[in-house]
Amino acid sequence: MLRRLMAAAAFVAVLAAPGAAHATISNTSEKTGETNGRISAIVIYRGITYVGGTFTQAFDRSGHAFPRNNLAAFNASGTPTSWNPNANGAVHALAASGTLIYAGGAFTKVRGLGAAHIAAIPAFMSADPRP
Repeated sequence: MLRRLMAAAAFVAVLAAPGAAHATISNTSEKTGETNGRISAIVIYRGITYVGGTFTQAFDRSGHAFPRNNLAAFNASGTPTSWNPNANGAVHALAASGTLIYAGGAFTKVRGLGAAHIAAIPAFMSADPRP
């Protein structure tokens, strides 16, 4: 009985003690980049957020649309980058290693090239689709 009473007193003391850090939840969301469909995979690599899913457009913070099929990248301010691999089907998984973004999903082409459900895409590619 004494052990239970001491445990209860310790629990109350922990609850009453001031915390080292307090988190608050904002009532307003911060506007950032978005897509017009589902995002199924996200990887952040070298300050760029790469997303994959089922969508055809990415939007910046002002609502300007950028054509992006199932793969897109956003910079730190939420603006879509020029990275546009154009997957012809849904993207379900993303990973990053070295200078490549790896995508997996229900696609057969990425960057206009055959890619049977998996692709290695340069993270910082130009408009030229050749590796």
